[in-house]
Amino acid sequence: MVDLGCATGPNTFSVLTRVIDTIQHLRRNGNQDSQEFQVFLNDLPDNDFNGLFKLAESLKEEKGLVFGSRSRCFVYGVPGSFYTRLFPRNSLHFAFSSCSLHWLSQVPQGLVRQNKENIYISISSPPEVLDAYAEQYKRDLSTFLRLRGEEMVPGGRMVLTFMGRKVNDFSSQEHYKFYSMLAQTLLDMVTEGLLERDDLYSFNIPFYMPCQQEVRSIINQEGSGGKLVAENIRAIMEPMLVSHFAKLKNCDALFERYSWKIGEYLLKEKAECHMLAFSLNRGD
Repeated sequence: MVDLGCATGPNTFSVLTRVIDTIQHLRRNGNQDSQEFQVFLNDLPDNDFNGLFKLAESLKEEKGLVFGSRSRCFVYGVPGSFYTRLFPRNSLHFAFSSCSLHWLSQVPQGLVRQNKENIYISISSPPEVLDAYAEQYKRDLSTFLRLRGEEMVPGGRMVLTFMGRKVNDFSSQEHYKFYSMLAQTLLDMVTEGLLERDDLYSFNIPFYMPCQQEVRSIINQEGSGGKLVAENIRAIMEPMLVSHFAKLKNCDALFERYSWKIGEYLLKEKAECHMLAFSLNRGD
């Protein structure tokens, strides 16, 4: 199992120890042998992994996972961004991430010119800024899900918690008002000559709070609902489409759009496919 974006401190182990406790309880009730656990702690390389390892040793003692020189819980540090591949294929049974996936892999491009005097989305941000943040989040979460899909075993589970917003649009200021106040405070210090204006203009937070619909749409796309249907339809329709539409030399763009439409449909509707089967006998 792995904690993605584990940070440092006692809370790092709160969920993973509950998972271990639950598994031990179930195995005891089923008169099964004790289970061994392999726990990976992932965060960026500058995280305090040494502090986590010390804390892990005391927790293993507390949970009864060490018997003399034999341990039943093996803890490893995995430094690196979770927007990259971290583990071999089909190697993870359980993945968990808390308060990490609202952080982007990078600041969206083009914000220096378009978002001056703001450090995040604000009421004065032009639509291009909102689109840039949303697109960066879409790319990042899609990458995260695709990579974890390669690393998880069939039937593996993943639990993700992160900050989000209640409404679909940005009409409400509740999710960005504190960052707007911070931007105003920085601007005040620029006006007083305490900070450089160019430094303020070039600073934007790599952070995004999605709404539920955005996340569901991305999960459905990467999780294969729309993608799987689109690929099946493509296998049948591509030759006919290419031969008929003169400008359709490459169907990638078409079926990417198509998969999104199917994904949106599957979020709202239950799709069924009815098959007819006949058994025939030849008459005399």
